[in-house]
Amino acid sequence: MKTLNLKRLQNAEHLAFMRDVVTLLEAVEDTHFDELKNKLTQSVEQEDLAQNEITKSEHTASIAEIDEKRDRLYRGLVHRVKAEAFSPLEEVQKLAEKVLIVVRTYGNFTKHNYQKETTEIQNFIADLKSEEYAEAVQKIGLKQWIVWLEEANTSFVTAYTSRRDEYAARPEYNLKTIRKENDEIFRKIKEIAMALAVVQPSEQLSVFISKVNASINKWREVLAQRTKKVEK
Repeated sequence: MKTLNLKRLQNAEHLAFMRDVVTLLEAVEDTHFDELKNKLTQSVEQEDLAQNEITKSEHTASIAEIDEKRDRLYRGLVHRVKAEAFSPLEEVQKLAEKVLIVVRTYGNFTKHNYQKETTEIQNFIADLKSEEYAEAVQKIGLKQWIVWLEEANTSFVTAYTSRRDEYAARPEYNLKTIRKENDEIFRKIKEIAMALAVVQPSEQLSVFISKVNASINKWREVLAQRTKKVEK
């Protein structure tokens, strides 16, 4: 049986090759392979699960979308305050400048990580909803902006928590370890196949070896093409 550098295969490629081996083994009616066949079948399922585990959560896109929404709302609120700072009404102008002090104190927290930004928004809203800024919020029209921002932040927390809970509910799989285990199982299958080809040859075994070699050739070509691209 031909050789293949399994370590060089990308995760999806490695999984595809191992699935090929499992499928081809199913057609071999030889008790010598039974134990390894069962082990590889179960381990390939774990490899599949491990790859799914490291893919993006279904909540990730929703989280990014809501985060962008709350960022826009915050920027809109700030623009509203800055616009009122140019009001011809002196009272409104001073109230806007008072709120701008709060804005400058917090800075641009939209650049922070999700958790820190969430906390900053909560604190920012709490400050504006305090009695000290009640008049300013009322007279420069910030009440609705605060409601919108608070709703968006709450929606973000809900989506973020859902993703965290989803990750927590997943079983832990170490893809690197599983790949190594599958490589070792395949090595043993290969040893048995080569030994039986000498001492107990059969048509099923010959077909199995031939088809595994065909699969190996395919992936060797993939690796060769990849090497050429890198060299170029």
